[in-house]
Amino acid sequence: MRSLKVKIAAFVLGSAVLMGPTFTNNVTLSVPPPAQTAQSAMIAITGGGNFVVTSTETWAFSPTCGGTYFTGGTQGQRNAAATNQKCTFWFGGMLVLGNNVTPDPTKNPVAPKTCWTLVSSSGGGTVPVCIGATIAGESFVLNNQFWPNGKYSFTLKNPDGSSRIENLKVELSGDASQVDYPGHMLELGDPFANNCLLNFLYLGNAGQNGSIQSKLHTPTTLGAATMGDILNSDSFKPNNAGCPYTAIAHMDQVCYNLGPGSYTVTITGRIKGVDGNANLSFVGTAQITINAENCQ
Repeated sequence: MRSLKVKIAAFVLGSAVLMGPTFTNNVTLSVPPPAQTAQSAMIAITGGGNFVVTSTETWAFSPTCGGTYFTGGTQGQRNAAATNQKCTFWFGGMLVLGNNVTPDPTKNPVAPKTCWTLVSSSGGGTVPVCIGATIAGESFVLNNQFWPNGKYSFTLKNPDGSSRIENLKVELSGDASQVDYPGHMLELGDPFANNCLLNFLYLGNAGQNGSIQSKLHTPTTLGAATMGDILNSDSFKPNNAGCPYTAIAHMDQVCYNLGPGSYTVTITGRIKGVDGNANLSFVGTAQITINAENCQ
């Protein structure tokens, strides 16, 4: 009798294996997808812009100041409208509509040289222009460990303490040409010096790659956000405080003495990959326009 019971049990077990498990229709399984990664780069260039040089003076236009004379749109759109009407600010007159922005009626018309700043009383036909840049990088990984919202990081430091930024180059083109290979310095997140960079506004405007780029903060995906808000949105809670998952880089300035003309500054480089990401090349540009005697 005992032998019969064993055989019956074995038959039942074998049938269960052959038939496999059964599930009801109201059971939902949440299975993480294969690991996916992406990264973006940001570069904010300073020192470009519009200048007027006379025989005795050099003037520079401030798009940020000019943007305050418009309402509506984004800050970038207001600044762009001001730049497009820089000569109205130089000569004085009525500002007009821009892309999604309207002149502030309480500040229109503007007086001559509004938002133009005298930067030198020497003049003489050339303008000293110094170009700087702030560089940052965003990396994202989604896998079994960081599920369902992935993990963000803004570190630019290798495990040995060196910078992940390499091949940095600045090229001037237009009415003059010059190529420079500047250095840079990392600013790491620090709770006392910079609040772990949590308030740094990030927008990946200089390049992106990866298999899940929809999770990046670029102009065509999630848009701009502070590093703190981005880190607090993922599934990796240890990075919520920022440090040591944040860093930015400051490029050494490159300076020129430029005569009247139009110039383009192009900054290129590469960020070594992290968290399974490939190396990412980045590029940013800035325009320099120098007019003789009057705005043109």
